[in-house]
Amino acid sequence: MPRVSVLMPVYNTNEEFLKEAIQSILNQTFGDFEFIILDDGSKNDVESVIKSFNDDRIKFYKNEKNMGIPYTRNRLLDLANSEYLAYMDSDDTSYPNRLEIQVNFLDNNQDVAVVGAGLKISNDEIYINKYDLKYLDVVQRCCVHNNVVMIRKSILDKYNIRYNENYPSAEDYHLWSNIIKYSRIVNLPDILIDYRIHTTNTTVSKKILTQECDFKVKEEMLDFLTDDDKLKQKLRRILFDNKKVSFLQNIFSIQNSDHYKYKIVRIFGFKFYFIKKEYK
Repeated sequence: MPRVSVLMPVYNTNEEFLKEAIQSILNQTFGDFEFIILDDGSKNDVESVIKSFNDDRIKFYKNEKNMGIPYTRNRLLDLANSEYLAYMDSDDTSYPNRLEIQVNFLDNNQDVAVVGAGLKISNDEIYINKYDLKYLDVVQRCCVHNNVVMIRKSILDKYNIRYNENYPSAEDYHLWSNIIKYSRIVNLPDILIDYRIHTTNTTVSKKILTQECDFKVKEEMLDFLTDDDKLKQKLRRILFDNKKVSFLQNIFSIQNSDHYKYKIVRIFGFKFYFIKKEYK
């Protein structure tokens, strides 16, 4: 069994972009992986591009029709047979040492479920997220780049966490919002991928839908935290006032641990205990 499953959903990807994305994975310095590529009913000839690569690590599958990204990501998860899962978008390019760096990190940090990294955008901007994420960091915004993550598969299996098909966009944000309840998410400062901006990016083409799903994730996270509507309203005002977020993070935290029956919330040094809600 390979140690890493690289998971690539494909839908109508520009053929030249797809070639570069696939080659960037095949050129990795870490070679113990399977490369699962799933075509979600593309109308262009992505199949010929994929089959042009003569590499036994590539496993190609197709949905019978276009099923959407949450379904496709879940099918990729079900096809994977490895300890670690590395997502790769079909129009980006990974740096040669990406898998090696992330595997080494997860091997040496058994309490981390997800390791992300920085990315360089096609206009040469650099994006690096906060290193060690807390629950409220994730409430505030999606601060993990889905196209450069590596996930410990055992965490997803243990808590039955999957992409939610009720989130046709921001499905990755919803995934992080559930993982952070149980384990750590870390973003490395290393730049490990080149992110290509173009008009067919989901974040560009489905901007309004993404915003709606983003809002739903935030509300779900607040619901998990408290049932008190007045407290949720206060948290909304504080969380989305950027000047107050760092102050709030210093006084307010959630401890995630399998060893505790309760969710522990600390406010101004005082601990409050809430019965943990199970993931649904």
